Amino acid sequence: MRAIRAWLLRLGATLHKGTRDTDLSEVLESHVQMHIENNLRRGMNAQEARREALMKLGGVTQTAESYRERRGVPLVETLLQDLRFATRMLRKNPGFATVAIVTLALGIGASTSIFSVVDAVLLRPLPYRNPEQIVRVWEQAPDGHRMNLADPNFDDFLTQNNTFGTMAVYGFGLSSISGGSEPVRVNIAVVSSDFFKALGVEPFRGRAFAPEEQRLHGAPAMIVSYGYWQRYLSGATDLSKFRLAMEGGVYPVIGVMPAGFDFPPGVAAWIPRELDPENPGRTAHNWRGLGRLRDGRIETFQLPRDDARPYSVAVDPGGNVWYADISGTVGMLAAGPVTAAPRSPTRP
Repeated sequence: MRAIRAWLLRLGATLHKGTRDTDLSEVLESHVQMHIENNLRRGMNAQEARREALMKLGGVTQTAESYRERRGVPLVETLLQDLRFATRMLRKNPGFATVAIVTLALGIGASTSIFSVVDAVLLRPLPYRNPEQIVRVWEQAPDGHRMNLADPNFDDFLTQNNTFGTMAVYGFGLSSISGGSEPVRVNIAVVSSDFFKALGVEPFRGRAFAPEEQRLHGAPAMIVSYGYWQRYLSGATDLSKFRLAMEGGVYPVIGVMPAGFDFPPGVAAWIPRELDPENPGRTAHNWRGLGRLRDGRIETFQLPRDDARPYSVAVDPGGNVWYADISGTVGMLAAGPVTAAPRSPTRP
């Protein structure tokens, strides 16, 4: 405590240098006069008396500087001096000052933005259980063009798969929703039955979708984001009283996702994909896909083929791409590790 008090006193002395310097000069001058008077009484003339007094004191300037170093914080004092000097120089050349300030602002802003992206994409771990097991799934044509998944093709993946523990598809888009504190237009996600299971997350309030809510023409249900729950449902603990209207349907709110869960990015609510019939076309690439690998397993699975096209599929948690032919119609399926931030559209 004593050391902290001493440091604060020294810092205060540095910030109030002008007043302290005036007091110091007066004190030193009084000491010099006392020595001069003593020397005069010893028979010295005025010039010799002052010279002897200054020599005995060690010099007024040297003594003052030594006291300032012990009284203040030299590092802070030097910094303040440099800032004052820099300010004077900038005032003398306002054009250079403007260019320097703009350059610094652009540099700092660019560095901050780049670090934010690197932190989100490369450094920050996914907020999910065993995130290294989560992969993105898509269809890839023979020419290398990547596409979303079609309903029949995804169904084939599910029936032939022995590599993933879970697979799911999802889509999202803007929709008007009412029934909360005010009508809003927000992003709504349509997700298949194992979507939250594949990500390894559950609602922190309420429950996930029940089987009767994940079948064709099943009971409507909606899970909302933490942000929507706080802003438009007032953070209510009793969700049973909320029924949100969207595109002619009414959806009871059954759950709230945890704070920080933001996948797909910016989505305010999730509803089951199974409520509406599937599109039978294999070229209707409407869904984005994801999956979770089985624990500790890297396997292959076989898909039916009608010609000599490749049909083996392999998944490597280390990041190798896997591929297969889908009935000779769509092309190749490809998957890769999810490596972007949870707010990025490239990663759950």
